[in-house]
Amino acid sequence: MDTVFDPPVWDVFSTVIATNQILVIDGGRIADLGTNEEFLERSEFYRRLYEEQFTVIPSLS
Repeated sequence: MDTVFDPPVWDVFSTVIATNQILVIDGGRIADLGTNEEFLERSEFYRRLYEEQFTVIPSLS
């Protein structure tokens, strides 16, 4: 599956995780369906995007 984000994923990710269902579309077809929690459990790619967006980096001081 090619990864193309339009608009950029960081602009919409906080909205996506608040939905009841997330659809992954590939080539005009539904490639996957699930909740935020389900994708966090089964998708390393989704989990990495989530962590990059929402993980707080502790201060170095």
